Amino acid sequence: MRATVCLVSIAALLAAAVPVQARDPGLAFAAASATSARTPARYTAAQFYETTSYRMAHPAGRVFSRDGKVMLIGSDATGVFNAYAQPVGGGAPRPLTASTTSAVTPLSYF
Repeated sequence: MRATVCLVSIAALLAAAVPVQARDPGLAFAAASATSARTPARYTAAQFYETTSYRMAHPAGRVFSRDGKVMLIGSDATGVFNAYAQPVGGGAPRPLTASTTSAVTPLSYF
């Protein structure tokens, strides 16, 4: 019984992994036409390192505040990862830490 379940699960995963274009020839043609018309952008290493990264607090932790109005995130906006409170309704993140030397990894609201 267990082997049958595994085979069905693997078959389901493989079927889901087949791109939509491969299942529908019309979509495959449209996707190929759109892709060939565009050239991917190229960036220098310096441009890559000028980006700002964001990450959620630890997945096992409590990401949202008790009132549900902000969520805990980490960002390297200042050059070093620090903890921020990101308003759920939008707006700029509010810094919770201001380390200039050591990365801060937000874990959880408590």
